[in-house]
Amino acid sequence: MGENCNRSCFRIGALLAALALTAVFAPGCGALTEDADFGIGGAQEETVNVDSVLFSTDMKTLVKYPSDSSASEYVVPDGVTGIGSLAFKGCKLISVNLPDSVTSIGEGAFQHCSKLAAIDLPRGLTSIGNDAFAECHGLTSVIIPDSVTDIGDGAFNGCKNMAEIVLPDGLTRVGEKLFSFCHSLPSVEIPGGVTSIGDKAFEFCLALRSVDIPGGLTSIGSGAFENCGNLTRAHIPDSVTTIGDRAFYNCSRLTVYTDNPYAITYARDHEIDFTNAVD
Repeated sequence: MGENCNRSCFRIGALLAALALTAVFAPGCGALTEDADFGIGGAQEETVNVDSVLFSTDMKTLVKYPSDSSASEYVVPDGVTGIGSLAFKGCKLISVNLPDSVTSIGEGAFQHCSKLAAIDLPRGLTSIGNDAFAECHGLTSVIIPDSVTDIGDGAFNGCKNMAEIVLPDGLTRVGEKLFSFCHSLPSVEIPGGVTSIGDKAFEFCLALRSVDIPGGLTSIGSGAFENCGNLTRAHIPDSVTTIGDRAFYNCSRLTVYTDNPYAITYARDHEIDFTNAVD
């Protein structure tokens, strides 16, 4: 009797769990009034489902947009302050409208959204996570507001059709692989407050023709401009004290403009043309 009772209780519990998951994830169920426990790998996160989009219970964080949605445009509700990690990863959206309330975009938030062509970053945004827009092939122009002080590594990695990027004045570093494989980027103005350029930051920027490195910058990472085959001019200021290995590897057309003794020695050692005439 006790064994049969235990089996029955187990079956009822499993059925209730299945019904709960169906209620949480059923498409088109509209706004739910009850919280759902959404977790991966045992970690539980309370969410609410609004038209198949998951939010934190306080509606401050957009947790997950359905990657199988066929919609071309989505408007993030007012009041949302954070776009969660991987929230829109792989979505088919062409346009996303972010409200001014958004202050952070998480890691990989829009990664592999290959059709995404338009996104206006709000004026109150302060941080963009690692790989946030990686492999967004449809993006051609992005203006990052001056409120942003931190852009994660690889944030725009692989945006092969990116032709224009405006960086914020408050930026202090260009992260690793930030613009690597942005084949269509012809130029970029590095803000005066930047002190370092990370490893492979501009690797394979095939259209990049010139770069002015601001005074105050001290280090250029390994492979920072590797395989920028059309790069013809780079100005390196006296402040630079470290240039990583292969920083300008396979930049066969490059001439370095500098009065910096360290940069001159680096150019000689790596068989890079240079001139002391800084224009």
